[in-house]
Amino acid sequence: RISLKFLIGGKVTELTQYPWTALLLTTFENGFQQTAFNCGGSLISSRVVLTAGHCVYDKEAVMKSVQVFLAEFDKRTFPRDCKLTGEGQKCIDNIAIYAEDVIRHPRPICLPFINIDDPEHARLQLTVAGWGRNGQYKSDTKQSTTVQLVPQHDCRRYYPDLTTRHLCAAGYSGEDTCKGDSGGPLMVLYRGKYYVVGVVSGKRTDTPCGSAVPSLYT
Repeated sequence: RISLKFLIGGKVTELTQYPWTALLLTTFENGFQQTAFNCGGSLISSRVVLTAGHCVYDKEAVMKSVQVFLAEFDKRTFPRDCKLTGEGQKCIDNIAIYAEDVIRHPRPICLPFINIDDPEHARLQLTVAGWGRNGQYKSDTKQSTTVQLVPQHDCRRYYPDLTTRHLCAAGYSGEDTCKGDSGGPLMVLYRGKYYVVGVVSGKRTDTPCGSAVPSLYT
């Protein structure tokens, strides 16, 4: 089984670092309403946020609303900059594309033009950012950490049903994503620009965050 709601070894980001990182406040109803910051996302254009499909869809509940916060840093003092609500969404596999009203001063992350699976890029350092747990502790501030790509043939030892739609990544010293990071960006700095090459998707439920088992990205 894959845990779908899940930064280990993370450090607090600078206040304005990774400005395209979105914080999602979702409300689902299944007999009662539950509102929580469970996911992140990435601004990829002036009106589109990229996140994980399971962040905005639950087969056992009805999604009532999604609020997207941009340029946020500390959940305890939100909203500081942008607050958006929208209705349009499209899910493909575990990717969700969420359309919003036009953002006046967008700072989106670039979409990739390189094949991250190409052996030429095997040593590129990848970055993840979000508001997920840092081990057993809840994080209210945006954090980031670095991970490395795990080759597909190695990752299949842990995920036999792995497809080419997925990436695996893990840190050399236990750096990892954790609960609350879902939907956030897996980024690469290439020739001076950041590109989103994956979306935080989950991890096996029988392994804790920060273990040797890599996490999945879509």
